[in-house]
Amino acid sequence: LVEPVVSLTKGPNPLIDGANRTIAATCTAATGKPAAEIDWEGGLGEMESSSTLFPNETVTVVSQYMIVPTRFARGRRITCIVRHPALEKELRYPHVLDIQYAPEVSVTGYDGNWFIGRENVQLRCNADANPLPMEFMWTRLDGQWPEGLLPVNNTLQFSSPLTYNYTGTYICKVTNSLGQRSDQKTIYIL
Repeated sequence: LVEPVVSLTKGPNPLIDGANRTIAATCTAATGKPAAEIDWEGGLGEMESSSTLFPNETVTVVSQYMIVPTRFARGRRITCIVRHPALEKELRYPHVLDIQYAPEVSVTGYDGNWFIGRENVQLRCNADANPLPMEFMWTRLDGQWPEGLLPVNNTLQFSSPLTYNYTGTYICKVTNSLGQRSDQKTIYIL
């Protein structure tokens, strides 16, 4: 009996939301005798295994875990499980998936009750993206930018009491290295 040397490596390419089938991780049980048995837990993809037999009768088994990346799988755990007669118990190698995606964006903060003279209101641009950093940019559909509008990162602060000038459609654009997405909110001043 020869105990295999086991290793787990992440796939060669980043996992990007919407991409085709990609190697998420590779589990190798090298130079064991007899061949080790490799399984995966995680329920997100399928495995493809191959083995190489050496003249000294040891065998290297390589198993790749393939997934179609979606952003919902980010943070999910897959586990490589290796069994071999020379091992007292099975070996478990967990791996957490890191999936990259363009921003998901929504603008909140408008309650439909913005009246003339109301103070301390703001819109918030909620975004989820991977990788960071994200860049936020506020604009207004008609290109106007009344005095008192203060963009601070992901918030747009209305720093003066509200007037009719603030009626309009406000757009938040969020960019990361994979793309740009936006959302908008139309504000009516009562």
